[in-house]
Amino acid sequence: MNQKKTETEIQDLENQLAELGQTWEKNREMTEIALELGKAYLEQAKYDLAKVNFQKIIEWGEADFVGKAYHQLGNLYFRGGKFKLAEENYEQAISYFTDNQQLTELGSSYNLLGALFTQQKDFQTALPYFEQSIAWNCKHLNYEELGKNFHNLRVLVNEGMATSNQKIYYEKLLQNPDFAPARAFGLHNLGLWYYREQDYTNAQQKFDEARQIKEAEAIGYGLGSDYYHLGSIEEVEGESKIAIDLHKIALQKMLANEEYEYIGVTIYYLQHSLPTIQDAELYDEISQLLQAADNQGINLELQTEEETLAKYAEEEEEIKDLDFSQTLAQVVDFESGKSLEDMYAIMKAGLPETAEKYAEVSFDLLEKLQSNYKNAWFSKKTKKQAFEDKKNEVIKVLADYPDLSNWLTEIQKFE
Repeated sequence: MNQKKTETEIQDLENQLAELGQTWEKNREMTEIALELGKAYLEQAKYDLAKVNFQKIIEWGEADFVGKAYHQLGNLYFRGGKFKLAEENYEQAISYFTDNQQLTELGSSYNLLGALFTQQKDFQTALPYFEQSIAWNCKHLNYEELGKNFHNLRVLVNEGMATSNQKIYYEKLLQNPDFAPARAFGLHNLGLWYYREQDYTNAQQKFDEARQIKEAEAIGYGLGSDYYHLGSIEEVEGESKIAIDLHKIALQKMLANEEYEYIGVTIYYLQHSLPTIQDAELYDEISQLLQAADNQGINLELQTEEETLAKYAEEEEEIKDLDFSQTLAQVVDFESGKSLEDMYAIMKAGLPETAEKYAEVSFDLLEKLQSNYKNAWFSKKTKKQAFEDKKNEVIKVLADYPDLSNWLTEIQKFE
């Protein structure tokens, strides 16, 4: 994965192009620079400048670059929402790649056609393109493109298939011998399916198998994500020390491989775990990693040219569920200005005179505690236990007040 070029790097490319000649004449070196410059313009949403470069490359007709220019025009139109033009340019790219025997490039264009139709909710048309892309990338052992295949394919599967069929589809892909080089990525997607279903035992098994394959085959793409999810499962299971180690490795892999999916939540987790770390060596190691990430100026919303689906449905739902600011101290009763926990303590101390208000505040507090543990990222077991303890305490108190039986019934429904 390539980071966006800086303004200095773009200026350098512009200078190189200018030094090679003042006129747009066919020149292989100029063609290569023009392609890089067009891609840089595209990354910065300077679409008119990007389009000029790509169209000139096509006019020059340098065989090795024409297909790539059509592919980039496809990206340009895709980002601009001009789907028909994007489709036409991806198809032109495929035609040139095929005629010019640039077969290693085919997977990328097929992948983006799949993403294009997925964006339009035309899942039936999209799926064969993804599978063609996987086949070509498996044939040429293009692991980075395979990672992108399964990244985009996940959107189609999540949005276009019933939940039960999603698992069946991934298992079918894993059984296809022609797709053997893609096994690690298929396992990762299947792990995400189990993770979403809160089947952490099977999720952990799939992520770990994916990790082992990638490390054995020296596949860097997506390895950080495997470690991140393994760490998240350990955190859910209450194994914070193991979780911290796995998140540390995840960030190491992400920085080494320029892998940006989940890097934001990984950094967040490590930042907020630092105060709990007693091991000085581990503390320094994580601090240095966090500084390295900061030094790289990582934009957590950074996307490469191929990641044209700006938001993935599954990831959006995950982020919505991560209410990092939510703590009991911040759950405020706006009439009194006090937290719900404070209000609960006050109402409990005032019993029996405050019984009805106690029941009302208890319900609100349990509702928040339930939400905290169900959406928890850190210490899920601990937060669930806190919820259950508080619920049992409230039930025991309300049992002494028969006239509040309606509140007791509602509170007993919390799970």
